[in-house]
Amino acid sequence: GEEDDGVPDAFVTTEPTDAATWARVVAIRFIVLSRNAEMERDVVTTAAPAWSGGSFDLSAMANWNRYRYRVYESTVPIRNAVWTVPAA
Repeated sequence: GEEDDGVPDAFVTTEPTDAATWARVVAIRFIVLSRNAEMERDVVTTAAPAWSGGSFDLSAMANWNRYRYRVYESTVPIRNAVWTVPAA
């Protein structure tokens, strides 16, 4: 459930709109998709690169499957653990 215990309950993609919602943010998850600069002669990627939240939509890019990709994903805590310990 959504408790103020300092433990991520869910990752959301919408920006918080008020101070109370911002106060519950304890981590930020980010993803970087890198693509090789050199286009291959043959198809080398048969499925769109994926991450824990789904896959990337590369359909707008011509010849996207002739490149090699790498996905980097990380979750970064943004609060000091001592500050988020609930009062006993």
